[in-house]
Amino acid sequence: MRVDDEVVAARNIGGLARDFVPAGSRGRVGATGLAAGSTVRFIVLSAWRGRYEVEVDVSDDEVEVRSPG
Repeated sequence: MRVDDEVVAARNIGGLARDFVPAGSRGRVGATGLAAGSTVRFIVLSAWRGRYEVEVDVSDDEVEVRSPG
């Protein structure tokens, strides 16, 4: 993945240590690291909170690249 790539969550991400991102949420890569994976800003739609953004560190197997930046 590269900075500005558009991605989609391949499965539910998060839980106790990270903000929850449901599978299918779209996001954009904000930063990449050599050993630590990438940081993605997701737009999340929730029945309880409405639409909001969350930034989460992800590994390559948690997201699928939709379009190269």
